[in-house]
Amino acid sequence: MELIMKTTYVRQEDVKRTWYLIDASDRVLGRLATRIASLLKGKGKVSYSHHVDSGDGVVVINSEKIRVTGKKPKQKVYKRFSGYPGGLKLETLESLFKRRPNEVLKHAVKGMLPKNKLGSRMIKRLKIYAGGKHNQTAQKPKELKLSENRINTMVEQKEKEVVAKYTTATGRRKESVARVYLRKGKERIRVNKREFRDYFPRESHRLIINQPIETAGFQNKLEISATINGGGTSGQAQALKHGISRAIIKLDETKRPVLKKAGFLTRDSRAKERKKYGRKRARKRFQYSKR
Repeated sequence: MELIMKTTYVRQEDVKRTWYLIDASDRVLGRLATRIASLLKGKGKVSYSHHVDSGDGVVVINSEKIRVTGKKPKQKVYKRFSGYPGGLKLETLESLFKRRPNEVLKHAVKGMLPKNKLGSRMIKRLKIYAGGKHNQTAQKPKELKLSENRINTMVEQKEKEVVAKYTTATGRRKESVARVYLRKGKERIRVNKREFRDYFPRESHRLIINQPIETAGFQNKLEISATINGGGTSGQAQALKHGISRAIIKLDETKRPVLKKAGFLTRDSRAKERKKYGRKRARKRFQYSKR
């Protein structure tokens, strides 16, 4: 006897919606947007199906108190184009947030929804208010308390403790990124929890890394710990040199002129140009032959 299992799909007219109230005070923009998008799509429901609009409604208050991390306020740019020459409009997140704080959250959520008529219907159930009051009392929204990400909270706390003890800076070169923790003490350099000489066995790399320390006159006076990601050993050595240089001027601002003159504070943006199709290398042609 064969056991036949049937898959049931909820019909659009049978969908039951719930409205939720979310307080956006001191919430990170991206993490809040992912939670809202999930509610609008109804992904937490047993009856979820990607082609049926079975999501709930969301009311967000205090959108003007949302926060963003890092340098996003100045670096993130929103673009609009009218279709005509010269019709490109650019605006930073910081500028848009001052003008229309609701639009920032709406834009983030809309980017996480389906790019079709289904997504257009979903975004209409998102009601955002800059202040602490809303006009959706008829929908009787239930207050939804978003749980804090415990792991991220622990990491942030640990980083604050480290920053209190050390001077920190970030160095970059090609694909390599070096996070440097520096303080005055016995001379010791550890890279990715390994000894300096073990991680950089080549003398040339060690000489490159020690250049800013010697130029600033801090020989045998600095305790340095670094984490490096990406790139090869040469790129990582250059990134570490850049990070140490930036950390030294945070520790002692008077060393800036010396390090700047030596060119250690400027990121070296040079990169090897990629090979092109039909050529031997980036620009070199194959040898011409008559026959």
